[in-house]
Amino acid sequence: RPFPVAKIAEALKNVKAVAIMDKAESFNAAGGPLGAEVKAALFGKADVKAVNYIYGIGGRDVRVEDLKSVYNELMEIVKTGQMPESYKYLSVRE
Repeated sequence: RPFPVAKIAEALKNVKAVAIMDKAESFNAAGGPLGAEVKAALFGKADVKAVNYIYGIGGRDVRVEDLKSVYNELMEIVKTGQMPESYKYLSVRE
C-alpha cells in the first residue's frame, strides 16, 4: 500500500487483454482482491479487457494446461472482442 494505480494503468494502456492471477478470493463477489484493485486502476484510464483468474484454491495445483487455457482465452478475447465472465476459477472440482 498504497496500490500503484497510475503505474498499473500506464503499464497496461496498450494491452488489449490481460489476465489477473489471484491466489485468494475476496468477499466482494467480483473476483479476487488483486483483480478488483487492477480493474479499479484501469477504469476510465485504459481500454483493456481484464479477466481475473483465481487459482490454487484449497491447495489445488495449477498445471501447465491451466495456464495454457488462460493464454488461449486471452487470445480469443483479443480475436472476438467478447468477454467471458469477469472472473474465473482454475483447477477447481466441478
